[in-house]
Amino acid sequence: MQERVRVVTYGRVNGSTPDHYRSLRVQMEVLRRYAGRDGWDVVGEYADAASGRLLDRPGLSRVLTGARDGEYDVLLISAVDRFGRSACLVWEILGELERAGVRVACTADTSPPTVPRPPTDGAAPAPPFLDPSGPTGRIVMLAAEYERELARSRRLARRRVESDRCR
Repeated sequence: MQERVRVVTYGRVNGSTPDHYRSLRVQMEVLRRYAGRDGWDVVGEYADAASGRLLDRPGLSRVLTGARDGEYDVLLISAVDRFGRSACLVWEILGELERAGVRVACTADTSPPTVPRPPTDGAAPAPPFLDPSGPTGRIVMLAAEYERELARSRRLARRRVESDRCR
């Protein structure tokens, strides 16, 4: 008999935007259904109503702590942007989960999986796993590098403007 896959679900909405399509209730229900169809055991459900620009979110903090403590095998999300709106932030989170041995399954990702999926009972296909070393991961990394370069350029431009004012 195979071990059951332990899953944690995570959802996020922007705290200032009442969008019923992205509501936490809807996100979490969809995630529960995916996990149930694949025969996975949901061992935790976490959510935040906060900006995706922030790393300091209570639900995300619990997700990362649980990953480090080995409490689950798979993190199930509806879309990568639920982690955050910054490529650097998303890459940081994916890296931490990977180091903890947690795979990330995304219900909105329709690309073919590059990481083996746990077996299913055939009732519904499992959502694909994100592979930080695969195409999606490389795109996120390139975007993160681009974002870092933009931030660096902005800092340098701001310093030039400030130094011109001091003359």
